Amino acid sequence: MTIYNLLETNSDFTSFCNFLKLSGFNSLISSEGPFTIFAPVNNAFKILPKGRIAALADINNNTSLINTIRFHIINLKFESDDFENGQLIKSLYGERVEVMVKQEQVYINEGRILFTLKSDNGNIHAIDEVLIPDNRYFQFF
Repeated sequence: MTIYNLLETNSDFTSFCNFLKLSGFNSLISSEGPFTIFAPVNNAFKILPKGRIAALADINNNTSLINTIRFHIINLKFESDDFENGQLIKSLYGERVEVMVKQEQVYINEGRILFTLKSDNGNIHAIDEVLIPDNRYFQFF
């Protein structure tokens, strides 16, 4: 089962799967890989400001969506025990995410890893926040 198949069959990732389909990245993460996906759970989308959700869903300007999705994808496979405090990992977006370990909890930027799922083409690390690229050219509006 591929990463996308696993995400699609797990009710925790309905919102993320919808955005993957909209962006077209569902086909990429269905390919051979290996990949690591930092996948926000549904509740992570509920805490985003409404303007950001609307911008992500805007089919007339999908740059924000594509950049956001690319920030959640890594072109390597990372196991849970591969993460080290202070580690920087380059995303498909080109910007790095930072690993933080606090009281035995692993965070990717500010998103806490809740659980990990393994697939044939990589790993999914469920996180409790949507990762937003920190780039002055990144726009939601």
